[in-house]
Amino acid sequence: AAAAGLRLFLALADDAGRPEDRDRFARAVDRLMAGLREGLFGDAANPYFEIPEGIGACFTTYIPHGERPAVDGTRPRRIGLSAYSLAPGFFLQDPQVGLLPPDDRMAAETLDLVLERLGDPFDPRMVRWHMGPSHLGYGQGQLLMALVHAGRTDVFRDRLQALFDVSFREVGDPYLMQEVLARKGNVNRGNKAHLAYFPVLAARLSGFAGGQDGNGFLPDFRVLTTEEA
Repeated sequence: AAAAGLRLFLALADDAGRPEDRDRFARAVDRLMAGLREGLFGDAANPYFEIPEGIGACFTTYIPHGERPAVDGTRPRRIGLSAYSLAPGFFLQDPQVGLLPPDDRMAAETLDLVLERLGDPFDPRMVRWHMGPSHLGYGQGQLLMALVHAGRTDVFRDRLQALFDVSFREVGDPYLMQEVLARKGNVNRGNKAHLAYFPVLAARLSGFAGGQDGNGFLPDFRVLTTEEA
């Protein structure tokens, strides 16, 4: 995220004719990208999800010291495959940023492993977080954008439909996303309704149509009562 933001500032400095600022931002971007390639791409093993060593490589994540122990009793600071593995592609493959090309090998390997290994037991179409219950926002939004960047429109549409299906099943409304899976009855707990904005926008941009009643995409944003659902 920092590299992507600085890359945009670099472009602004370029447009404003400020070469010193441009060079300073460029040096910072280069350092961050070198760190990404050299220090944050590694084995996909994640002891929180019993993902073993040796299945492949992906973008990895550092988590705060002292987090709860993993299923094997360890407290690792660096973990492998998780929803956050999708973050580099989400930010850096954006066409306005362009710090990772659309066919970047590391991003492609990460995406393949996410699709193959990161399904949540609650619903295998949802992407697990990094050490606990899945969020309907973070991982799913990153996965959808990664699929857009990779041109995998068939999988994109399936996973977008899955997001609406899960939300409808859990809260009675396909667009009012709760934050964390398995919180049935607590519609507005966590990140609340703003999680609905991303999938709605993504669906509109992709030409997705339908909805639970099959009569158009977005009739409204109202929350169904238990009786209505």
